[in-house]
Amino acid sequence: MLTKHYWLDAPHGRVAIGPWAVLIGRSPDCNIVLEQPEISRHHLLVRLGREGAELLPLGRDPVRLNGVECTELTRLNAGDQIDVGTWSFRVGEAEVGYASRWSETAWCLERQTGLLHLVTGPTFRVGGGVGDDLIVEGWDPQVFSLNLRSGMPVLTALLPGVHCGHELEEGERVTLANDELITYRNESFCVRAKQAHTQAATYTQARPKHAVVALLEFQPRGGLLTLEIGGRLHATSLSDRRCDLVACLLQPPPPFNPGDFIPEEILCRHVWPGRRTAARSSTPCSTGCGRTSSTRASTRLPSSSAASGGCASSSPSTPASSCADLISCRAATARRPSGIPPPRRLSSRERPPRREITPPMSKRRPYSRPVVLVLALAGGCSDDPAVTAADAAAAPVVSSGSCTYTNAFSMSAECRDYVDARWTDALIAADCANARGTLRPGVACSYPEALGSCAIQIPNVRATRITFPGSDASRCAATRTGCTVFARGTFTPSTLCASAVGDAGAARPDAAATGFAIFQPAVRECRAPLPGERPGVSADGQVCTWSAVSGATEEGRRYDDYASCDRVRTQRPYYPRPAAPARATPDPRLQNPTYVAELAWVRSQVEASACVCCHATRTSPAGPSNWFVDAPGNWMDTFFDNGLALGAGWVDSTALGAYPSDQNNGFARTTSGLPSTDPARMARFFQQELAHRGRTRESFATTPPFGGPIASQLSYTPSACTGTDGMGSDGRLRWSSGSARYLYVLDQGSASPGVPPNLDQPAGTRWLVEVPFTAQPFVSGVAYGTLPPAATQRLPASGPPTPLTPGATYYLYVLEDVGIPITRCLFTAPR
Repeated sequence: MLTKHYWLDAPHGRVAIGPWAVLIGRSPDCNIVLEQPEISRHHLLVRLGREGAELLPLGRDPVRLNGVECTELTRLNAGDQIDVGTWSFRVGEAEVGYASRWSETAWCLERQTGLLHLVTGPTFRVGGGVGDDLIVEGWDPQVFSLNLRSGMPVLTALLPGVHCGHELEEGERVTLANDELITYRNESFCVRAKQAHTQAATYTQARPKHAVVALLEFQPRGGLLTLEIGGRLHATSLSDRRCDLVACLLQPPPPFNPGDFIPEEILCRHVWPGRRTAARSSTPCSTGCGRTSSTRASTRLPSSSAASGGCASSSPSTPASSCADLISCRAATARRPSGIPPPRRLSSRERPPRREITPPMSKRRPYSRPVVLVLALAGGCSDDPAVTAADAAAAPVVSSGSCTYTNAFSMSAECRDYVDARWTDALIAADCANARGTLRPGVACSYPEALGSCAIQIPNVRATRITFPGSDASRCAATRTGCTVFARGTFTPSTLCASAVGDAGAARPDAAATGFAIFQPAVRECRAPLPGERPGVSADGQVCTWSAVSGATEEGRRYDDYASCDRVRTQRPYYPRPAAPARATPDPRLQNPTYVAELAWVRSQVEASACVCCHATRTSPAGPSNWFVDAPGNWMDTFFDNGLALGAGWVDSTALGAYPSDQNNGFARTTSGLPSTDPARMARFFQQELAHRGRTRESFATTPPFGGPIASQLSYTPSACTGTDGMGSDGRLRWSSGSARYLYVLDQGSASPGVPPNLDQPAGTRWLVEVPFTAQPFVSGVAYGTLPPAATQRLPASGPPTPLTPGATYYLYVLEDVGIPITRCLFTAPR
């Protein structure tokens, strides 16, 4: 399936023309704010129409399209140039293919009542004010907002007291994932990712759901909506117009069916008669963020006596009255003739307590945003104590569907089975979309040849099982490591891999083909300065630089001119990652010469460090990893808050390693997480950036140290070896699986090894051996003090290691590669 995507290339970056329109003007509530006096507050609107992108002029002064004045609604084509004052925008268009019927992710907020509210527009505000997009009764205006410009929702706490994982400071921003919980006072919202359909036809999924029955009872003033979901009843009272709207959604006019997306002008014609909507786009309204299949969820309205010409048909399969008839019937209930029986009412035993639910649309603009009423409620993000990890663990291991994708870390094909009862169809689709994979509803992973599978069952996380297709035995050990170390799962090898990762720790056929880039130790490269540059400070005027992730060249030079970024990228996992959400308007600080000069200095410092190997478009093979120095506008905007906290020195980055400044061309990583010749100045700049965003040092008090697995290894506490791990009576060191490149024997109580250049030889290391990255790794069964084939001894620097004391306890630390441990345990030297 091919779907067209549209965007505007603006001076500050690219702005997607998505389900919401792009409003351009002088007003602060515009998506793109142009601060020029001749620009109207709302100057023009770029939106998606029936045939594609459209331009609608709104201001006094004309908009020029391809050099010609444009005064009316006009279809846009790829390459069109829109001129507004002195600003120019160009329209982009591309076709994107999809292997399934799912297209883009729609984000919703789920309340404790079960009602979902669609997050619309680039910025969606939640609070108690009439101008908020979602109004919560009793709240202050503008409590928090969600920004969708990056594709993922970014939460901004606009008032103190918002809680998401921790209590947020006012102005603090957090990028949200599916199922995260936002709490304020006594109200909670759960972030839910849903998949919008690309076609109007019902999409029948293989996984069964509870039947959902909607009962709409018309009353003299509004109505009562009762939902039966899996045998449980939920009810809420509706005002007149809301009742009319729900009636139209449940029983739409021909040719629409329940669950179809209904053009806004049709809804408004029946619900808000007399309202003018011709100039508006057809905003979809739906019975869900995704639709409910009529094969699983019946939608019925109460039927009156046939003689009375009741308000609804008895089932969706029966030819139905139009919603206009329903609305007319509802209006007539206020003066019901005595001969017409009232609709059936629930008994007091059946009827749940009535709860008024905040409407999902602004009271001030009653038809300015899509309205969503969900009839197929899904689990996975509720406070219902009935859904627990124990329930999920006890559920049958049956796949509800699978997703094939390429692992961004190993760049290998994988297939994920969703084997937890808490996975819903919508959550499965969202998870697969996040992995940029192909969804296969109701189909389990199955391959004629595979390396094995990884069962991931972590408390409070929905269980999955990953299958690794392939027949290359050289990938077995890396696959096992990826499963057990990074995914924290249990690896079950196939017959092919059973011997390669079994107890014998057999060497792989090709030790260099691990599936991960083998860590290449740093070398000090000395090169002649580029033509036109000053002589270097090293011997013979050369420029000498460590080719290490913590290295830096001489100040004022570019690191990639004097050291190998290819070697650097083997020392940390590299893959492209999106930057932080783009700024909607140019940063006014770029007009401040003092700020611009300091920003340029920070960039020159980063350009001189190995950070640039992954954080610049010219050096990163597949694209930058998150922030990048050559971004348009203010490149600080590409940082997430945590990244700024790294530069500010507010989050511990010790695990990343560092050179002394006298060995690193004057660059140090002391008070700032980024190398600098003036660490205090660097940290101060990033602290001011965070202050500009309203963040304080206390905002990051609970942020874990940078480094992920390598950071957690520094704080690892070893326990006694089990099974065959440790030292046998023959004095040989053994580990349960996999071949190794690094082997440590340390005194009990020593710190765990970290990364070079300053954390890989902790005090108390008695013996350290390693093999070059070009050589085969060694297998289990190494005699203490005897070098394995191709291995070299790093500690002690010369001579044999100090003999072990019989009966004493020592620390065995074996790594497949830097940062990838195989065995970490305490053993007792044999007597």
